[in-house]
Amino acid sequence: EHEYATMQSSSGVALLVWPDAVHYSTMNTPVVGGGDPCGLTTVVAFFTDPANEEAWRSPPCRSHLQKIDFHGDVAINQALWGTPDAYDGKPEPVVELHSDGPSRPT
Repeated sequence: EHEYATMQSSSGVALLVWPDAVHYSTMNTPVVGGGDPCGLTTVVAFFTDPANEEAWRSPPCRSHLQKIDFHGDVAINQALWGTPDAYDGKPEPVVELHSDGPSRPT
């Protein structure tokens, strides 16, 4: 909220919103397939050439952001919480995402 108010009251300030990102978006904006976080790529583009707004406002990585996986890792959830689903505890299969596509634990 403070950042938004500051941005609204200042000229030359831009607030970039990252879908499916959490706090500290410089490092928490993973891209599909790996590589540098998109937020970090954006910061580097800005410091390289602040006048090139297209490069830092809309870097190509923005269209490849990973979706947040609220299911987490089934084995870790089971070890920590005693259930494969850390959010509601229902004994339902949880979809695990792998490079070769989704699979369900047996």
